[in-house]
Amino acid sequence: MFCYRERGGESYLSPEDFEELIKSDQQEPYNLCLVACDDKSVIGYCRCEGNKLKRQQHQVTFGIAIRKDYWGYGIGKQMLHKVIDWAEDYQIHKINLSVLKANKRAVALYETFGFQMEGCLKDDKRLRDGKLYDTLLMAWFNVKKYKKPSI
Repeated sequence: MFCYRERGGESYLSPEDFEELIKSDQQEPYNLCLVACDDKSVIGYCRCEGNKLKRQQHQVTFGIAIRKDYWGYGIGKQMLHKVIDWAEDYQIHKINLSVLKANKRAVALYETFGFQMEGCLKDDKRLRDGKLYDTLLMAWFNVKKYKKPSI
């Protein structure tokens, strides 16, 4: 089990817990974890987490984090390409994500990949500045049509 700790008021995974999470994701067919590194350390990662319940196996929840000093280098874009390819290969119908409405760059990036707005959670997050921010719920739908394999 992973230990989410508070560090600076935010959730935090220790390096050991992060390694355990990656190993765990490798065992789950509907989970994906991508890690970006420079010569010294992790600079970003993204993750899709599926669900074992049959009624929800068609969808995954996506999250991404890139270190601020690496923003603007296309790392998130490259990861999104990989995630979409993976979703198509594994016949995932829907990728869900949440993003701060104020994060215009991220919202624009998701929209260029075909993510659609599904809703808005008002005053959902209180950030370090003490202000409340809205969270957008977005989803990508796999438009490729697959034939079910005959048995």
